[in-house]
Amino acid sequence: MTQNTGGNKDEGQGLHAENLSPDAQTKASVAAPVHHKTSNHSCALTGETDNLGHFIADPQGQIIFDLYEKIKMPHGFYLSLDPDTLSKAYDQGMFDNKQTKRPSFETKQALLDFVRERLEQDFYQMVSLLRRSGDMVHGAVKVETLMRNDDQAKALIASDIKKMPSYFDGLDAHRLLHFGQAERFGPYFNKERVVFIGLKRHHLVPILKKRIEILRRF
Repeated sequence: MTQNTGGNKDEGQGLHAENLSPDAQTKASVAAPVHHKTSNHSCALTGETDNLGHFIADPQGQIIFDLYEKIKMPHGFYLSLDPDTLSKAYDQGMFDNKQTKRPSFETKQALLDFVRERLEQDFYQMVSLLRRSGDMVHGAVKVETLMRNDDQAKALIASDIKKMPSYFDGLDAHRLLHFGQAERFGPYFNKERVVFIGLKRHHLVPILKKRIEILRRF
């Protein structure tokens, strides 16, 4: 793949959690997300305003994924973060190097893999920050305890098993979200068949749900 990230090591690469206090980590994590809904931008192909990604040309003409919109360049565009839209944009030459006119990614699949990996990195980073700040717990016992003691807490589950523990089977849909297969998300939590996540800060729930929603498209 010929794509490079351009700029300095911090541009577009996310935040450095080790330099932040737990509370600042959480604030920083949600302060620079992928656009979930915006009144100022829309997808260049579909016109959609939800779940957008920002792409720009670096000084060498390479098209790069500006995940946090930290890179200040005059020429850029927004695309819906789903494989179909990104594939159409690739076919239309939107990812061609602006100087060499050659694709910034060797293949369409290389583009999709790169975007997916960046989105997963962003998801994992947010989860890590939430755990450090104490706003997230994981593991069935801890999540159940949280849910029983806080009727506003939310649970997110990724599972490769059909039968949930009885407590979670009885939860209302607004308190429980199934977000995918544990085979994909489990390794980050050292789990293989089921992942339980409990969130304390209620305003973070829609943000994490949106990020999961985007990831499930890839």
